[in-house]
Amino acid sequence: MQQKEKELETTDFYLAQYYTFRSLCSYYLYLEPNPHLAQTYLEKAIALKSEIAWFYPINIAKFLDLLYADILFFNCQIDQSYAIYHTVFSQPLEKEMYGYYYHCEQFVLVDILKENYKAAESALQTYFDDPIKQKLDIYATRGAMSYAKLYLSTGQLKEAIHSINLAREINETASYHPFEFQIKMLELFYFFLKGDFEFAEHLCTRNIKTILANPETKRHKNYLSFYRICLYFINCILKGKNIG
Repeated sequence: MQQKEKELETTDFYLAQYYTFRSLCSYYLYLEPNPHLAQTYLEKAIALKSEIAWFYPINIAKFLDLLYADILFFNCQIDQSYAIYHTVFSQPLEKEMYGYYYHCEQFVLVDILKENYKAAESALQTYFDDPIKQKLDIYATRGAMSYAKLYLSTGQLKEAIHSINLAREINETASYHPFEFQIKMLELFYFFLKGDFEFAEHLCTRNIKTILANPETKRHKNYLSFYRICLYFINCILKGKNIG
């Protein structure tokens, strides 16, 4: 593959180069996780933006900036991601942008991580209140989950459980499987922060059993590790033991 890459880079087939780099970025994100290589290939794709802009009906440079902010976020480079998101969102983001609501969600989450709660709430109201009001399937679910994350982060537990239940209700119609995992995690956070450790323990145990019963368990190993760690913390609290 490296030889083919080198051959392609000596040509002016810029779109072919771009899609090759984007494909390799996705490969190293999802199939054979290697965050460093994923970021490297995205940077190669970004270097071609002036050569491929003619092909797209959107601002491809802005789109690639959003992808780069996202991969920085994925790699826990929060400050760098934050800077790019705020530069891009300093002007209204076109609704025609590929993955519009996903990028809006990530923008909100970066603000939450930076503890810019007022800014996060303002962005949520701007980008997600209408989809939530209209219950627009996965867009509304994204918004409701983001509200829940904001409320959990600020200790507004009553508002958090309302948003979690709303996300679950909307997702029952949308049936988007990855969101089911997120909703279950948010529910666990809620009961943990509420101090209901017995029920939090029950949720951990139930979710572990559900994942282990799934023939695609390997794909969800991160969730499995997460619940096992949470179960350990909860057991330490219930038994009055120090966390190792």
